[in-house]
Amino acid sequence: PSIALLPAGKTNVIAAHVGSFGKGTAGWHSLLKARKEGTLTKAKTECPALEVTWPDENTRLLRGFLLGCAAFTDGVKMANDSIHPRGIAKRLAVALAIGGVFRRAMARKPQKGEEASKEGRVIVDGASVNGDCHFLFMASTIEKLTMGIRPFRNEGAGDVLWLDVSAYVKHLALGVMLVALGKYKKWMLDGGYASGKASRIDLQFNSPFILDGDTFDPCGHVIIAASQGIRFLGK
Repeated sequence: PSIALLPAGKTNVIAAHVGSFGKGTAGWHSLLKARKEGTLTKAKTECPALEVTWPDENTRLLRGFLLGCAAFTDGVKMANDSIHPRGIAKRLAVALAIGGVFRRAMARKPQKGEEASKEGRVIVDGASVNGDCHFLFMASTIEKLTMGIRPFRNEGAGDVLWLDVSAYVKHLALGVMLVALGKYKKWMLDGGYASGKASRIDLQFNSPFILDGDTFDPCGHVIIAASQGIRFLGK
């Protein structure tokens, strides 16, 4: 079925991408008005979702639009523990969480298994990426994220956009800033900043990952692919 959104989350990434009818009661009345006037299906956007499955569990399936682990998980935890409780949300919360993770990461050189860096494997369409220790991993089906961040390179085949930053990259702050702007320099591509499009990603971590703001245990291995297109309605 087609889906009409009334955003109620902390960042509302998917609503910003596909459109919505507004928040709360005002959004609900806007949706009802569009239905009454026959314009409900006038604006349509199709977007696939991420599908996350466990190889050993045939019945377990998650769908969402933004997945991350390592520094991403640390940033979300920081936001939930100390930023959102203060009433700070959306762009400012994202900026503060990113800043907090960077302060922690820059305080000392990352070591395996410590702080934001996590041991694990990222296998993109059968090819291992960036060895066994990672600072940041992200996957999505949306090119533009909160604050206008465009971290994914538009190269390769498939609907899963992905980014992986090694735990041992040089110029971490500069590199991640350029990644956020979607600007990849040659020294980055040769030095642990990997990104593109894929059909399947095998994520082999023992640390939690975040999918649309919720925390999940990978139990060692999850498979990330894309769903068929989902039709969203907006105004």
